[in-house]
Amino acid sequence: MANSKRKVVTSTTMTQKQAAIVTRALLHLPNPGMMPDLPQKGMKVWTRDKKMIGHMTGGYRLCQMEGCTGRAVGVRWPDKKITFPCTKGLEVHEDGVKIM
Repeated sequence: MANSKRKVVTSTTMTQKQAAIVTRALLHLPNPGMMPDLPQKGMKVWTRDKKMIGHMTGGYRLCQMEGCTGRAVGVRWPDKKITFPCTKGLEVHEDGVKIM
């Protein structure tokens, strides 16, 4: 009988769709667009000094600060840069959110 070896294939890269599925499964969350407690795409975001207004992109990821359970949400600013402030550091107002 021939000596057969099983080949194990591993991949460290995922498509964006696969990553989104895994993230939702790990977080036990429904689609974030359906969640009223997460900021929605297009929502206004003010800087701490209220001098600049950005808009939510609709994208989010886990906050990278150790032990934080918030979500880092994408914000596009007038200079076209995107930042990811944590939802734990946002103050919600009726017409948008402000970074604390």
